[in-house]
Amino acid sequence: MTSLIVATKNLGKLQEMQKAFGDQIRLIGLHELAPDLKSPVENGSSYLENVRLKAKYYAEALQQPVLADDGGLELAAFPKLLGVQTHQFFQTATAPEQNQEILNLYQKNPQQNRKFVLHAALVYWGKAEFQVEKTLAGEIVAPRGQLGYGFDSILWLPIYQKTLAEMPLAQRNTLSPRIQALKIILPKILASLSVH
Repeated sequence: MTSLIVATKNLGKLQEMQKAFGDQIRLIGLHELAPDLKSPVENGSSYLENVRLKAKYYAEALQQPVLADDGGLELAAFPKLLGVQTHQFFQTATAPEQNQEILNLYQKNPQQNRKFVLHAALVYWGKAEFQVEKTLAGEIVAPRGQLGYGFDSILWLPIYQKTLAEMPLAQRNTLSPRIQALKIILPKILASLSVH
């Protein structure tokens, strides 16, 4: 099976991506290949700038093709927070703590609009560069559900009357911006790697 390096040490993210594509390709995370490799400074002004920077950095460091992703949570009520700087915003490490930080913003400002847009951008840096960006919109709510990871338990989709963490994997994969972007970019990657 053909393998591809993914520029992440986040096991939840890697497992989500791997399950979505089964045996089409084996995804290898940095925790397995280069756990001590220092992360680049992500100082781009857009998701695509950050992910391109990350893909190029790891591809050059490892001398192999790399798939990188970047994403962010944008809150309508707090447009200057999070967004492309989502990772830098948080003062805590765990997902439940990060979710609580977001909920604290609304507890201090209970009348604020709770709409969100979740972004995911991917870039493949190998024989050719491919890039794609997808989004998902909904509302912020108190944690509900035990499935998924990251922000999934507080991201409410009104049309389904559920958070992402209340949805089975197959349904989450049809909605996840990262998975939707992967579905677009993966055939191009496979062609670039000469997989038939």
